[in-house]
Amino acid sequence: MKNCIVVLLLGLVCFAFCDENAFWMDLESVYTTNISLNDSDCRPSVSRVRKLFYDGNLWNTVIPDAKDYKKPQDAVSVAFQKKYAGDVLVSGAKEDIKHALAALDSYFHPKSVFGRDGNGREGIMNYDLCSWLGDIASALAESHKQNIALEKAFVAYANTLDLKANIAAFRISKLAAPYIQETYKFPISDLFRTHYYSWHNLSERQKFLNEYFASMGLVIEKNSQGIWQFTQASCQDFLKNYTGKVKMAAYAFYFSREDERFPFNDTECQSVLKLFLAEMQKFYSK
Repeated sequence: MKNCIVVLLLGLVCFAFCDENAFWMDLESVYTTNISLNDSDCRPSVSRVRKLFYDGNLWNTVIPDAKDYKKPQDAVSVAFQKKYAGDVLVSGAKEDIKHALAALDSYFHPKSVFGRDGNGREGIMNYDLCSWLGDIASALAESHKQNIALEKAFVAYANTLDLKANIAAFRISKLAAPYIQETYKFPISDLFRTHYYSWHNLSERQKFLNEYFASMGLVIEKNSQGIWQFTQASCQDFLKNYTGKVKMAAYAFYFSREDERFPFNDTECQSVLKLFLAEMQKFYSK
């Protein structure tokens, strides 16, 4: 019996290892399959791969510069879509790389969406809406739709895998900058591997998290007890800058009646932002 358990465990380890390596090769293959002779850089191919998992009118609205790229129907792409419908194991941990691809495409095609209205509300950058802001806003909307606690909705709709994928997209977009005008030579698998492997090195992770936080105006420091926390001033600015944007995004997901234009109040918008901040602090210290 003991020998059977050992064999089973070894089999699972090999499966995880092979699954990961197979994924990198398959990602490279589906990317190159989706390059058109008219492409002058990597972005159209990334958009086509993204559309295998995230496509439709809403996505065309939030990433309008990629709306003319069609969802691939070739055998390699369809096989990739079926094979990787779930999560992928990277260094033994589950990762939602599809979510990262979707957010990455928005970083590659930045655009302000839900622009200013008559009340002077600012638009939302699509890379926020397609990543962390969209996740937490959907959690807020679902807490209303399903009449469940915000904390429960947050766990369901802005879970750890989603939040990690959002960070991955931000980091990979920065790593990709020198290669953006490549087509066949664009090192898509290498860029993804660089990020996901460095995630497990705490000092490396803290370096790119600092850049990620700074993009939102956040500053993290150790408090008097030696615990990493966002500074009070940067938290206040963050809440001020994003409360209205969470409200707008949640409304878009909620599709409320005309006479209930914004069924979300500032307090609950700030509550979901604080839940997000708490998760980010955890990533920085563990």
